Parts: sequence; structure tokens; C-alpha cells
Amino acid sequence: MQMMALRCVHITIATVIMAEITEKESHKSYNREFSGSPSVRSKTSDRSSYPASKASHPHLRSSNRVFTSEKYRNTNQPRNEFSVDYFRRSITEQVLCRILSNVAREDPNHQAIKQLTNYLNDPANSRSIVRSSQNLWDYLSELYSIQGRERKDAKNSLAICLSKAGQVCMKAGMILSVTFSKSSICGQSVYKWLFTTYEDSDSGTKCWLMNALLCTLNSSDFTTLTYRAQYIVGEIQRNLDHVAAASEMFSLLKVTLHLAENHYLVFKEAFMDIYDILIGWSIDTDQSEETNKQIREVIIGLHRYWIEDIANAKDLTSNFLDDIDSHARATKVEADAQLHVAKMCLLIRTYWTLVVALKGQFSHKHSMHIEKGYISSSLTKILSAINSLSSVATDLSKIHLETVQCISVMATCHEDLSTVKDLVTFMKGQVERLTSETTVSSILRLTALNKLTVSSDAAALSELSRHTLKADLTSLELSDNIEVQACALDLYRSYFATKDMETIQLTFQNVKEAVDKSLLVLATKEAEDNCQRSIMKAQQLIVFHLSTMTQVATDTNNLILMYAIEPSMFDYLLKDVLLGFREQLKCYSAVSVSVLSLLHLHCSSNRNFIAKSNLCASDTTRKSLHNIGVNRTSGDNFSTLLESLIELFSVFQQNSKGMLLLTQWLAEIIEHLSMLNPPLLNNILVTTLVTHLLSLDEVSMTDSMTLNVAKALSVLVKHSQLNPTLLTIVVDYTLYQLASMSSAVRQEFLHLATLLPVDSFLRNGLKELMKKHNQVLATRRSIMSGFNGYFGVELFRSVANVLFKQYTNREDIDLLWVQRLLLTATSDQDRNSSSMHQVMKHSGLLEHWLLWQAADFCVAHRLRTPIGKPMETFTCIELAIKQIVADTRVEVSPKCGADTKKVWLLLQFIENLEKVLYNAYEGTAGQITTHGKMVRSFFRTNRATCIGWLTRIRLHI
Repeated sequence: MQMMALRCVHITIATVIMAEITEKESHKSYNREFSGSPSVRSKTSDRSSYPASKASHPHLRSSNRVFTSEKYRNTNQPRNEFSVDYFRRSITEQVLCRILSNVAREDPNHQAIKQLTNYLNDPANSRSIVRSSQNLWDYLSELYSIQGRERKDAKNSLAICLSKAGQVCMKAGMILSVTFSKSSICGQSVYKWLFTTYEDSDSGTKCWLMNALLCTLNSSDFTTLTYRAQYIVGEIQRNLDHVAAASEMFSLLKVTLHLAENHYLVFKEAFMDIYDILIGWSIDTDQSEETNKQIREVIIGLHRYWIEDIANAKDLTSNFLDDIDSHARATKVEADAQLHVAKMCLLIRTYWTLVVALKGQFSHKHSMHIEKGYISSSLTKILSAINSLSSVATDLSKIHLETVQCISVMATCHEDLSTVKDLVTFMKGQVERLTSETTVSSILRLTALNKLTVSSDAAALSELSRHTLKADLTSLELSDNIEVQACALDLYRSYFATKDMETIQLTFQNVKEAVDKSLLVLATKEAEDNCQRSIMKAQQLIVFHLSTMTQVATDTNNLILMYAIEPSMFDYLLKDVLLGFREQLKCYSAVSVSVLSLLHLHCSSNRNFIAKSNLCASDTTRKSLHNIGVNRTSGDNFSTLLESLIELFSVFQQNSKGMLLLTQWLAEIIEHLSMLNPPLLNNILVTTLVTHLLSLDEVSMTDSMTLNVAKALSVLVKHSQLNPTLLTIVVDYTLYQLASMSSAVRQEFLHLATLLPVDSFLRNGLKELMKKHNQVLATRRSIMSGFNGYFGVELFRSVANVLFKQYTNREDIDLLWVQRLLLTATSDQDRNSSSMHQVMKHSGLLEHWLLWQAADFCVAHRLRTPIGKPMETFTCIELAIKQIVADTRVEVSPKCGADTKKVWLLLQFIENLEKVLYNAYEGTAGQITTHGKMVRSFFRTNRATCIGWLTRIRLHI
């Protein structure tokens, strides 16, 4: 009975829907005329004709174009008569009927549309969808027409549903068979329906329909779509030529790019007509910036077709140049000069867009159609036309920016532009506007200057370089915009990378003056006391200008860069900055690290001047180096560097980044010495430096620094004969680091230990170990401290899970975890003590502290722990021992090291527990911990129980 009632409801709903369908009204055709907004244009607007030029160009043929797509257009066929009975007979799926009935309600049910989409997405429904495809399309199309007139959101929702249905129908046809897909009514009607509906829809719906087409194309198989591609390309071409709004243009361009990328043979036939339309749109002054940007992206996206037709592209650019010249001459005789300037701006933009689309092929080196000098002559014509606009009473900033961008693009065409007439004069004018206009304009101008310097003869452009360096670019160097800073940085680096000595020296002096001025600001008491903003500004300027010198710091092939600059890079950075302002740099870590990084980069690129050092070079070698232009003073650089590093280690001791860089530098120096001149490893300067480094406080040393020291010591021990004093220090340092909590550090120092003499470890019974490395004293200090009240229940539970459970969450004690426990269980007063720092750096002391505190916790709480009551605590510990004994009788695990560690931890805990228990009920000569009266009374009463338990577990131990 319920099924019969449900069927009656379905029939009633379907009857109402069919009644609405039969009463539908005819649609009025959409008026495609423009509304006059900047983002749209009139259908009758002459976008292809240039008022100033009567030449016949390929992009002027749009008015006479005969679209080949007309033969692929489908004539409007009368729709099939639609009835409720036919629909019920055709679509027999009850679920689909119910969903479509819900979709057909007057108030559109978005949940029903979602249900329909889910139904269409289900692969199990593919055969049903294909069998009902014709009627499904007719039903949804009629529903789309009815509801679309009443509510726009309903129309958009149904457009989404229809596009999804089209995708699924295409997929369903391909799932069954390719042949069936070609003959399937859904496969044939989806594109026809989309383009037919597109003609009579408003702009918003047209966008939805084109997005639906794009989704359908993405989901369609390439083979089954090939024979339809010609029809689709023709329709897209026709609609592009009659587009009425910017939003329609965007959706059509997306489909155009998809077709160009995936259907080369079909699109190639229509390429000339389509680029004709695009070029016409790109030079239309009525278009918005967003529309022009989209068109440029499509023109660039068609680079494959431009490269194959580069001769036509060259003719097109020549026509652009003629039209630019015509418009420039027209500004002198016609009143409407602003319109001609706007046209010139669009023509220049389209010109460089086309050059970008050719992707570097627009050059005489890559194409026989481009003559040598064509790029220079073209740029000369453009600049000549721009200069002729000087008397025009209109704003020229926009056309200047387009010209700057055109210069940037043409500078990449593998042709020297330094001979272009008026280029230097024009770019000088742009330098004056660098800091007076928007961020985007600054980026464009800096990019053009950079590319000109890189691609052209620097000597010919030295006048432009000098003019740029004399300009005040401080606002760009301090800009909050990262792109502006990056462009300014690249410009300075390009000047340093030139082979023109005058430009290099001028750039270096410019940078040096800026750094010196900023350092003086940091050194003045007024800046330190009153002006925090000036301090931040000075630091930023120093870091920026030091970054610009990375090019000259690393160029080892050009002797001019290394030795002809006065003062030399080495002397300036080390003596004038690092050592000259050492006290100020201690307060400004960012500046000090920047200076040190640049000095390290400069020295490392020259192998730290070891080969040219007076310590290893003979008199003949020094004379020969001087004869080829090497400064004699560079022979002292290596010795000066070693002496200065000792002082720098003290300066950067509280600066972690600086110390890391210094230890890395030390390792590099020792490695270079071992390769170039091993005897120098025994030099007094080297041994003094290593001794000073090993005497530094380990508290400030990170694992990365310690690894660098280990590598340096390994090379030193392997390639030199250490003196007894240094050997003792190295052994002491190695023994201490073998207990480090870092596995990488332990491994590196274990390798170092294999290189050291065996007798060095046995000499004097290790009595010469330094006091701060004495682990016994640190351990005794930890034991003698009373119970730590910060070691609470949660911390003990974490330790118990490791010691007594079957490692469900943890396979071993993680030392970082122990560090966190230690910090949690330590008061703020003790956290910064020297003993705490020593424990935190040593794995053995960390484990000892953890196990001792856990044992002391048991006694302080009279064995009432999170495990349970006293006897339950004893039982849990005993079961853990028995489990270990049982595990050892089975075959040896591949991870026997981990098993041994677990045994050792548990035995150490039991040993500590026995000591604390004995102290509680018997007392000791030297009291190792202090407990309350109730605790001592409890254990004295239960002394026999504790001794009996300890005796019993010894059998298992």
C-alpha cells in the first residue's frame, strides 16, 4: 500500500510539472548591444581599424571574415512532444524520477540538485543514464527554460546541474563503448545544447554554460572528442567575434586555451582567424585592464602557434611599428591627441606581448626570418615615437611604463641594445621617476635597468649606471615590498657583475659609503638612546648593501674584482667593519652575522687565501703572483684571518648563528690546509685557534657547532702531530662528548676516538680531566640534593610506563623527552644554574637524574604510587624483572641493543631504590637525601618486608 501511495505522489508531481512545461512562454532574444561600460564594447565598434594607418594588416580583415564554423552550426530543430506518460515510460528509474520531481519545484531545491549530481556521479548508474539520455536532456532543458525566467539563481543552479549531467553522460557513453558514445544522443546533444542555449542567454548564464563546456571537455576522452573539436572551435570563434561583455570574454578565452593545448591540428586551421580577433580586442581602447590582461595571457598561451608562424608574427610587429609612428604623427595635427596616445600605448603593449609569446625565438640567432639589428631598429622607432610626444599636453606615464616593459622584453632577445638611439636618455628619465610613482612602476623600471645591464655592453651604458648610482634609492632599499627590494638588489649585483672597472668601483664606493654611514648611526649614543626607528633603518640598509656585494665576493676568476678595488674586500669587512665596530656589532646580531657571512663567502671562494699565503709560498711564487697583478698584501690575509678568528670567537660567543658560522669556517680552513699544505696544521696560529675554541663554554654550543668542531678535530688528528697539551685537551673534550645526548655527536666523536692514540686515554688514569667535565661530581651533586617536590605524579607515571610496561608507546628513553621532564620538574631558580646546564648536555646525567628522582619519589610517598599500594608497587617492579628474564630465554632479538638498554635502566632504577630505601630505614653516614619523620617511621616499621622483597628479586636479577 505504501508503494502504491508513493507512486501516486510521483504521478501527481510529474503532472504538475508537465502542465507548467506546456504553458511556457517564448524567450525574447537577448540584445547583445553594449551598455557603454569600459569593460564591454559595441558590436559595431571598429576595433580592427587604425585611424592613423591605411595599411592592410592581417588583423584588419575581421569585417570581411567568413567564418568556417557556419557549416558546423546546428539549425534549431523542433523539440519532441513531451508528455507525462512518455516520460514515465522512458525513465523508469524510480530514484531518478523522484529526484527530478524535487528539482522541478517552483522554489528550486538546491538539495535536490545536489542529489541529482550525486546520482549522476555514481558509476553504477551509467547504463541507466545513457538509456534515458535523450529524455533526460529534454526534461532538464525544458525545466531550465521555465525556471530560468523566474529566478536567476535557479537558472545558475540548473546550469551547473546540466553541465554535470553532460560530463557524466559523456563518461557513461565511454564506459560502455567508444562506438556507443559516438552514436549516443547525450554525446551528440551536449555541445549542441550548450551552444544553442548560449545564444539566447544573458551574460551570467553564458559564463556558466562556457564553464560547463570546459568541464565537459576536461572529462571527455581525446579520441571521442576529436571529431567534435572542429565544430566546437568554429562555435568558439564565432562567439568570440560577437562577444558582448568582459565576463563572456573570460569564459570563452578559457575554452580557447584548452582547445589550443589539446587539439592542435583542428585549432591550427582556425588560428589565424582567432588571433585576428584577439589582436583586435587587445588594441581596443574601450576595454578594461582586466580584459586586456586576460587577452594577453591567451596570446602568450598560443606561443606554439606563433613560433611555427614566426614570419607572420614579424609582419604583424612591423605593422604595429608603422601604426605607432602614424599615431605619433597624428598627435601633432589632430585635436584628440589623448586617444592617439592611448592607441600607441595598446600597440606597444601588444607588440611586447607578441615578443613574449615567441619565447626567445624572436632573434636573428634563432630564426632566419629575423635580420640582425631588427630588434635595435624596432626599439629605435618606438623611442623616436615616444620622444615626439614631448609637446603633447597629456599624461604620458602609462605609455612610458609600457615602453619600459617593452625594453625589458626586448633586452632578452639576444641582441645588444646599447647602440639604440635615445635609449640612455629615455632610461635616465625613468630613473628620476623611480621613487615618485607606484610600486609596480618601480619594479618595472628596476627590471628594465637590470636586464639592460646584463644583456648589453656595460661600458656603453656606463653613463646610465653612474646616473642610477648617484640617484637616491634609499626608499626602494627600505621598501616594505619584497619585490621592490629584490629588484634593487639585482640591479646592484648586475653592476658588480659587469666587466667595466669604472662601474664596479663606483658601485663599491656607493655601497661602502652607505654601510659606513649606517654603522656610524649605530655607534652614536643618540641613536642608541632616543631613535629606535633610525637604528632599525640603519640595520636594514647595512644588510641590504652587504647582500649586494655577494657577486664581487665570490668572483674568483676576475683578478680586477679581487684586488683592484680599494680598499680590498677582505680588509674592509674584517678590519674596518668586524674589528672596527666589534662592540657595536655585539648588540646587533643581524648586522654582525651579515658581515661575517659575507667575509666567510669571500674567503671560502678563495680557499681562505691559503695558496697565496706568505706562510706557504716561496719568494719566487710571491714574485710571480705580483707580476700577474696579485697584491703583495694578500699574502698576509691567511695569517691575519687566523689571528682575527680567535677574537671573533669571543665576540660571537653569545650569538648562536655567528658561532655556528665560525665553527663551520674553522672546519673548512683545516680541511683546506690538509689538502693544500698539511704541514701548516702544526702552525702555532692553528693550534692556538683550536685550543681557544675547545676552551669555550659548552653551554652556548649547539649540536651543529659541536659536529663542526668534531670534523675539524678529526682532520687535525689525522693529518698532523698534536702537541701533548693540545692532545690532552682533545681527549678530554672527546670523552665528554661521547656521552652527549645527540646520537650524531656521539657517532662523530666515536670516529674521532678511533683516530686518537690509545695511550692518550690511559695516561695518568684520566686524572687530567678538567673539573667542569667531571661527571662524578655532577652526579654526586644530584644525589645529595633532597627530594624534588616538582617531580609529581604525572612525571612518575611517564617514567613507569617506560620502565615497567611492554613499551606500548615508547621503545626507549627519548633524551629530548627527559630534558622536557627535567625542565618541568625544576624550579625557575635552579633552571639557569651551571650544574643544570651540564646535566642538560649529558645523556648519562640525564638518565641518572631521571632514575634517581623516580626511586626517590617511591620512598617519599611511602611506596604509594600511581601503580597502586606499596605491595602492588613492589609486585609491578618484580613482574617487570621476571618478564625481562623470560624474554632473554627466547631467541636473540635483532634489536638486542635496545633490550640491553631496557635491562640497564631497570637495574639502575632498582639500585637507586635500594639505596634510598636503606637510607630511609637505616640511615647513612653521608645523608644522601632527606625525608620526613613519617616516611622514616614507615620504613623502619616495614624494614623486614623491604629486605625480604629485595632478597627475593635478587634471584631473578
